[in-house]
Amino acid sequence: NAARIEQQVERLAFRIRRLIDYWTMVEVEQGLGDVSAIVGDALALHAPVARARSVEISVVPAKLPQRSLERMSTLVVLTNLLSLSIFIAPAGTTIELSVTEPDADCVLFELTVPGFEPPTSRIDRLVPPEEDHDRSRAERLQVLSVCHAVAEQRGAHLEVRSGERGQILFRCPARCAPPGGT
Repeated sequence: NAARIEQQVERLAFRIRRLIDYWTMVEVEQGLGDVSAIVGDALALHAPVARARSVEISVVPAKLPQRSLERMSTLVVLTNLLSLSIFIAPAGTTIELSVTEPDADCVLFELTVPGFEPPTSRIDRLVPPEEDHDRSRAERLQVLSVCHAVAEQRGAHLEVRSGERGQILFRCPARCAPPGGT
């Protein structure tokens, strides 16, 4: 069990390093992507992991908003949030990814994750794992903190909420999708 926990911590540390590398890049691809394509890419990447962990991912509604988003940063944040959600959710449960258009200027990705307890620390700053006795919880906080920083850098917003099932909300600025997609 200790070896498995150590592997998970290393995996999260690697992901955090990748996010930090992305976040500090001078030039980042600024291209737009369709919401459906971004969600499809994120799900394709994580579907095998979710199946291996016996976790389902449900996307609602079936017809996603016809909007364009900054592709790379949205995909980086969404894939990391999905990865984190899959490893938090207990086997046999379902993660719900709701994608809506609360207003004309944004798309809201709302992940409802069984077993997710929002961190007690703020997500708008990185906290070294040494400050927390629970290394796994500290690593989760770091993933959320880096996702928050990437989102804010691109004019998006990340928020966590508690409840019976924890929620992670990712609000992205949007544009109308051009006819025929992007």
